[in-house]
Amino acid sequence: MPVWLGSLVQSAAFKTMLTRVLSVGMVVGPVLTFLPQYLDIRASENADGFSPYICLILLVSNIVRVFFWLQKRFQIPLLLQSLVMIVGQLCLLDVIVSVKLRQRPD
Repeated sequence: MPVWLGSLVQSAAFKTMLTRVLSVGMVVGPVLTFLPQYLDIRASENADGFSPYICLILLVSNIVRVFFWLQKRFQIPLLLQSLVMIVGQLCLLDVIVSVKLRQRPD
């Protein structure tokens, strides 16, 4: 390993920056996996291939994690991950319900 690279990796600023980048990835990464489904449902106006029970399971589990955080504090990125996932699942559930309501015959 070159000397300049070794000193860069060992520097405190590099470690801090790497920690923050990984924390941001940990917060937004899980919710980004649902973005293609959200965009597909919205564009095709068809939500038949996606079960809203998935949203229910993820909403309940992340709400429980937030309540658990209130009792026993854990890392802030995990709390933020739960909050972002709750917002993401509510958005996905909103588009699913609105599409299914438009498909329903009056």
